[in-house]
Amino acid sequence: NERGQAIKDFEDMRDEVIRLNNDPSIHTIVAITHTVPHIPGTEMLNFPESASPLVMSRMANTRLQEIKAFDTNEKLKHWVFGHQHAAKDLEIGGVRYLSNPLGRPEEIYKKDEVTKYKPSILKI
Repeated sequence: NERGQAIKDFEDMRDEVIRLNNDPSIHTIVAITHTVPHIPGTEMLNFPESASPLVMSRMANTRLQEIKAFDTNEKLKHWVFGHQHAAKDLEIGGVRYLSNPLGRPEEIYKKDEVTKYKPSILKI
């Protein structure tokens, strides 16, 4: 069940962010998810907010927007995600959100004039 998996993914990530925030040897958290961390009112997704709940649930995990609240020491600095084909590089609330568009070397997506596989690079 997709909803159950989304909740489990959120809970697992929440617990890990809490654990890492409590570890003084950890200074920076980089989150990597397949699912888009849906944040309403942002340009995170490449389709309208008016999309049906079914479409949204298959594209993004709306619970992931709550993760930042558990980042009490503001260690979460980068969030890399996939699952969509539009390149995104946004900073929201002190976190850089970076998509990895396309994702497969053989995939060509001409809508945004991407003609070859070029993975996103995160330099820390």
